Amino acid sequence: VLCNIGYSSGKDILLSSVVKMCDPTQFTFSYRPPVINNVTLVSSSASLMTLKVTGDYFGLMNNDVAVSVGGTSCNGFPTFVTGQTEFNINCPIGSGTIQVNVKNQFATFDQFVGPIISPTTTQVPTTIPTLTNPYINNNMPNPKNQWFII
Repeated sequence: VLCNIGYSSGKDILLSSVVKMCDPTQFTFSYRPPVINNVTLVSSSASLMTLKVTGDYFGLMNNDVAVSVGGTSCNGFPTFVTGQTEFNINCPIGSGTIQVNVKNQFATFDQFVGPIISPTTTQVPTTIPTLTNPYINNNMPNPKNQWFII
């Protein structure tokens, strides 16, 4: 018996074969798991980065795919660029192992280094505030109780 199953994704799919005059035979079938060949940074902002993931066996439906970077889930679903072999996805800024989950079959890409975001700086005023004491010339009896307004 030869069976032609189209391109898709999945693991442990229950199939049955029925041959005339015989009891049905059941078995499970799994598509090949995803493979990551490369991950590149497409763009980034202060909080998000867009990654291009290339490889194979990513499935046909973008909602079958979940991606994480360093254990943090990416936002939404990927946008397929080329069939089952390339997609783009938006992720929070991060580094670490990238994991692609296609219907509970996993692929990893180790040691991805995300963009380095420069820390924000606050400009320090260049003028020095003037210290004033309204009581300094008022013959205050106890100089220990003087105070200053900045």
